[in-house]
Amino acid sequence: MSQKNAKQDRKAQRVAEVKELKEQIEAGTKERAARLEQSKQFVVDDLKRTAEEFGTVLGYQEAAKTFDEVLYLTEGMSTEGLIRNSLDLAAKVKHKAEDLAETVSNASIDELNVSIVDGLIDYTFTEQALDSIDALEAAEALVMLKLVRIVQEGVGKHVEFRESTDEAIKQMEASLKTTQAEDV
Repeated sequence: MSQKNAKQDRKAQRVAEVKELKEQIEAGTKERAARLEQSKQFVVDDLKRTAEEFGTVLGYQEAAKTFDEVLYLTEGMSTEGLIRNSLDLAAKVKHKAEDLAETVSNASIDELNVSIVDGLIDYTFTEQALDSIDALEAAEALVMLKLVRIVQEGVGKHVEFRESTDEAIKQMEASLKTTQAEDV
């Protein structure tokens, strides 16, 4: 084989490699976007299911159970007070879950992160004096934790996937640049 033919073969091989890398980058970018949209939708769906649950007797039951768990913080609560507060708490969680679902739904796939739950948890809660915490505050803190966990788990997986695919795409792009810069 002549030197000219060998050079043409290497050039054709490099052109094919460049084409393949570009196709891989394009496919990877499209797959990334589709999977990130899907993972975002999973979080939205989980939050909507939670909102629906808290709009039913199941939400009331969870709120009432949570109040029952924290009643030691109070001098007691009447049955009527427990029912009213449980219904109020269930409604509050339902609305917060709906708001979070809307926030996640409106977030771009590249900006979505766990900071959307900032403010739902009072990290100084345990530092408060026992007599300054009422049963409603304690129950609300516990039930809001459920929403935080839903978002942290789903969005955490979303961010992890986004970061790993971004890194893989960057590596393919670097490989493409190296291949394009090679002398034949």
